[in-house]
Amino acid sequence: MNTRSLLALAVFVLLAAACGEASSTGPMEGGTMLRYGFLPGDVFVYDADIEMTMDMVMSQAGIAADVDMAMTATERITYSHSEGPTPDTVEVVIYTEVLDGETTMEMMGTTEYLPIEEVSGDLEVPMSFLVDAQGTVLETSVGGQTVPVGLFSDSMFGGGNAMSSQPVGPQLPDYAVAVGSVWTTDISNSVFGMEISQHGRHEIVAAGEIDDRTVMRIESRITTGRMTLGWDQLMDMAVEGVALSGQDPAEMEALVQMMGQYNIDMIVVMQESTLFMTTWFDLETGTVLRLFYDMPMEMEITMSNVPDAGDMDMTASIDMTQYLELAG
Repeated sequence: MNTRSLLALAVFVLLAAACGEASSTGPMEGGTMLRYGFLPGDVFVYDADIEMTMDMVMSQAGIAADVDMAMTATERITYSHSEGPTPDTVEVVIYTEVLDGETTMEMMGTTEYLPIEEVSGDLEVPMSFLVDAQGTVLETSVGGQTVPVGLFSDSMFGGGNAMSSQPVGPQLPDYAVAVGSVWTTDISNSVFGMEISQHGRHEIVAAGEIDDRTVMRIESRITTGRMTLGWDQLMDMAVEGVALSGQDPAEMEALVQMMGQYNIDMIVVMQESTLFMTTWFDLETGTVLRLFYDMPMEMEITMSNVPDAGDMDMTASIDMTQYLELAG
C-alpha cells in the first residue's frame, strides 16, 4: 500500500459517520437563533490553506524504515445554492479548485518532491448536499453519484476532511443561544459493516465584529471513537472510493479479486481522534466568515501474505489543518 493510498484511506474513514441529534445546556434567555443563510441563487467563495503531515514507520522482517510526508495546498472553494425539493431545504453544490501546493516525502535520507497535480484530481471532484437551515445533511452525491448520507459526519460537515470541500460550520441547535451556550451532537452508525461513534461538543465562547459584521465564535471538539477495519471492509471502501472519483470501478474490482488469490490479510486500526475546530459565524447573514480546524490522528496497519514482501507492520501519525476564509 503506497503513501497516497494510506492518505486516501485515512480521509475516507474520517468521513464514515452520520449526522446526529443535538442536545445542550438549553435555550438562553435573550439569546439568538442560529441559522445558516442558505438561499437559492447564493454563491459563496472561500479561500483555503491546507497542511498535512504524516510520520510513518514501516517494519518488515525485523527491519524498520521511517517515512515522513508533508503536503501544503491552497484552494478556491465555491458553494452554489439552489432550491431543494421542499421550502425548508437547499441544495449546495461545492467545487474545489486547487491553485497551488506541494508534497514532499522523505525516506531513508532521500527526499522526493511530488507536484500537486499528482493528487489535485482527487481534490476537485464536485460534491452536492441537500441541507436544512440547521446544517443537517439530508442527501449527498459525489461526482454526480448518489452516496449514503452515512458517509458524512459532523467532522466533515465542520471541515474534518482536509482533502475535499464540505459544507462549512457545525450543526446548529434548534433554540436561542448566547455566549456561554453549549450543545452536543452524538452519532452512532454502521458503514461498510463497521460501527462508528462520534461525540461533538460545541460552545459559543465570544461575540464580536469582523469587518463590521457581528459574529459569534464557536469552539468545537468532535471525537470519533476507535475503529478497526478488516480486509473485506477495506476492499469495499477501495472500490467505492474509485466509483466516487468518477472512474470505472471494474479495474479495482479485478485487482481486489486477484489479490484475494494470495490470501492477503490486512487490519487497520484507527485510534480515537479529536477534531478541534473554531468557527466565526455571521449572525446577520447566517454564513461562516472564517473556519480553522486541527485534527491529529493515529493509525496502525498490519499486513500478511503480501506477494514478494511477506508480513508488514505500519504505524502512522497524521495531522491535518485547514483555514478557510470567505473571499471578498
